Amino acid sequence: MLRLRTACLGLAFAFIGVNSLHADDAGRLAQAKEIIVLARTTDNMRKLFPTFLSQMKPMLMRQGADEKTAAEFSKRFAERLDKDLDKFVDLAAQVYAREFSEEDLANLIAFYKSPTGQKMVEKQPVIAQFMATVGMRWGQQVGSEVMGEYLKERAGNKSATP
Repeated sequence: MLRLRTACLGLAFAFIGVNSLHADDAGRLAQAKEIIVLARTTDNMRKLFPTFLSQMKPMLMRQGADEKTAAEFSKRFAERLDKDLDKFVDLAAQVYAREFSEEDLANLIAFYKSPTGQKMVEKQPVIAQFMATVGMRWGQQVGSEVMGEYLKERAGNKSATP
């Protein structure tokens, strides 16, 4: 449980710097929120909740929570995520507003309003799911190759030792 609290605290501190936008950035912030709406970010986040929560329960149990506690925590966490999603939107908008100029944001809005942008929004959940699978397979392949090279080097070093 301590690891979970530490991770949550770390995330909170990471976002403290995000709140450093000034009042004159209000226009960029409004543009950023429009992008989040056009990109259907909250809908996509809600679609990811089950995956996220399915990974959280086993993690909690590995950290010592029993089945009932892990299930109840996951249930309450899901409810809070859904209830507080607007807070995430505010934080994400601040990141966009900080990282992009007004012109950049206007171009992103135009993109998301275009047929290609809307197609991107529709395809993004499927693409993300496939990318996660492809990334996992690629990581496993790289890991296997690195381990094979390492073991081969170790075997070569042992035979060369007098």
